[in-house]
Amino acid sequence: MISILLAAVAAGLAAGLLRAGIAGRPFSPPHLSGSWLALAGFLLQVAALYIRLPLEPLGERISAAALAGSLLLLLAFAWRNRQDAAFYWLGGGLLLNLAVMALNGGWMPISPETLAQVYPDLPAGAVELGSRVGTSKNVALAAADTRLEWLADRFLLPDRLPFQIAYSAGDVLIAIGAFWLLWHCGGPHRRDAAVAASA
Repeated sequence: MISILLAAVAAGLAAGLLRAGIAGRPFSPPHLSGSWLALAGFLLQVAALYIRLPLEPLGERISAAALAGSLLLLLAFAWRNRQDAAFYWLGGGLLLNLAVMALNGGWMPISPETLAQVYPDLPAGAVELGSRVGTSKNVALAAADTRLEWLADRFLLPDRLPFQIAYSAGDVLIAIGAFWLLWHCGGPHRRDAAVAASA
């Protein structure tokens, strides 16, 4: 998710700044409610992914629970800011990712076939089925054994690109929401829009 989200943020920021520049108005970030929820969710997700706890498999279960908790915090942040339509996309994507992860042991499933396309130099059998893939949010699962497989990390970028990532339907919605939010930062201020509408 992080790669496609970063691309959406970069594209949305560029588009929003360009939109504001063409219209001769400032790029105005929205007022967001409960920003601490987003920060807490981000920090909890970093901890869940990069802090390896001992006492396997208990450590991985705690990490998976922390990852789910981070998504719940981000969902609460999206709900607090639902007056902005972008957060319906963001919240919907988070909800889809949470659903498929909750039904597959707390991690985002990815098939061995998709994994081989993302990491073509990875030796066959390097990641066992049911095992977490490095420090990512992914767990290697056969498509036939994956619940809600259509929500897993199963989509890939076009082959002509020099790099490859796998992403889910939920990631797409999150990326749309992030782009939309930043695009609107370059639009008319709500106060300006209200004045124009009443004129």
